Amino acid sequence: MDKDLTLIELIEWVWRKKILLILCGLIGAALLWGSSWLYPPTYRASVVILPGDSQNTPSFFNQFVGMAGLPVDMSQGPENVYQTIVFSNTLLNELIYQPTDQEGVVLGQQLAARLGVGDEREPEFSFKLKKRLREKILAFRKDDLNGVMTLHASIPRSPELAAETANQCVMLLDEHIQQIGERKGQRRTIFVKSRLEEIQEELRVARNAVTQFTVKNRAYRDSPDLLQKYEELASEAQALLTIWTGLREQLEMERIDAHGELNSLDVLDWAETPLKPISPKRNYFMFFGLFLGLVAGCLSAGFREARSA
Repeated sequence: MDKDLTLIELIEWVWRKKILLILCGLIGAALLWGSSWLYPPTYRASVVILPGDSQNTPSFFNQFVGMAGLPVDMSQGPENVYQTIVFSNTLLNELIYQPTDQEGVVLGQQLAARLGVGDEREPEFSFKLKKRLREKILAFRKDDLNGVMTLHASIPRSPELAAETANQCVMLLDEHIQQIGERKGQRRTIFVKSRLEEIQEELRVARNAVTQFTVKNRAYRDSPDLLQKYEELASEAQALLTIWTGLREQLEMERIDAHGELNSLDVLDWAETPLKPISPKRNYFMFFGLFLGLVAGCLSAGFREARSA
């Protein structure tokens, strides 16, 4: 009964202070809602990416990681390597100095103006802009259900620049993947060709040895020792022929695989100019301000009654 009475008294007290609480809530909501306009609107553009064939992808990405000496755990999937390539100094430098219009204005100048990084003539301009791109602008997300990846570019005040940055970034990523695939295929092709030439020379020597043996020993079949020697020479020549044939097939496969790896990135949806900003969320500001105003009103009313008691 005491609990019911206490609850009733609390409701009655709130009802008596309803005007003060409503005023405090409205003031808090208005203040925070108004302060949200001080924050610039941030627009996010996204490119949807489908990684290549899962059977070819691990070897390809392991090759890249090995060349770059990067500590990437490939068990977590290609999204880590995509992000590593995008966040590399090489790609970001190309992105920053990528022309975006016929007048030769580069993307980095527009980004610097929107992000307040500074003038491109400053010594640390490139370093600051790349750091902001890595920490605030670019982000990768992966859908674990279907493996689709999304590259986000979030830029304040300019939805067009957000879309341009995301699209340019993915195009540069695709170019780098193709270049890496080409270099990988060329190195493997050169190695297989070199090994093929070595085996071919060894096969020629082995066949000459068989021919010379049969010429010098025409009646080798009548001698068990000579027959055994002939079989050893013939077996060695046959083994080298088998290796040579396998290397020929491997050379063709390397060419096919290298060509297939060039298509390891497919773009499902290019970024379009976003229509609405993702932040600030003004409704959240308003409701949070309303809550803070009500709390402040309750504390103020309680403190005044406690002093007057």
